[in-house]
Amino acid sequence: MSVRRAALGLALTACLGACSARTAETVGETAETVLTLQSGTISELRDRRGTGPFTVYDVSPDDMLDVLEQDARKARGAGGKAVQAVFVYANAREVIAKERAADEADDTAYEGAFRTAMLAAVLPQPGEPGRCRVEIHALDRGPFHKGVVRWTRDMPTWIAEVLAEREAPIAPLTR
Repeated sequence: MSVRRAALGLALTACLGACSARTAETVGETAETVLTLQSGTISELRDRRGTGPFTVYDVSPDDMLDVLEQDARKARGAGGKAVQAVFVYANAREVIAKERAADEADDTAYEGAFRTAMLAAVLPQPGEPGRCRVEIHALDRGPFHKGVVRWTRDMPTWIAEVLAEREAPIAPLTR
């Protein structure tokens, strides 16, 4: 019986130690967020879906997801580095992009700190299968975590550029 109790006590101690380490990490992250005045989450951006403003495009919703992904990859963060954290969720008809700090710009993982974030939602235009409505929402994490990408200003321009590139005639081959 005493071996069993000792093993149970050891397991309980290990569990509490792991829980304490995890709790300390969470408390540390929360403290950093509060002390550096960070705000905004991707969930907050998702909560804005359906609130507009909307822009209607003569593009099918599925094609627009590809356009938005290309557009998000045109963004340049701090130091001129391309935004790598771009995520397409076809089922939700949304594209999310996260601008990271210059030293973390190559991080393609969904998790991790970001400076600015953008969510572009694609909604079918009722009764018009070849058209869609797009709404773009963005956020800045706070005064000490400023990003340089201005998503709501630049995305419409990038959309127009990509759509123009798609409609450009193919140059004939010359020899």
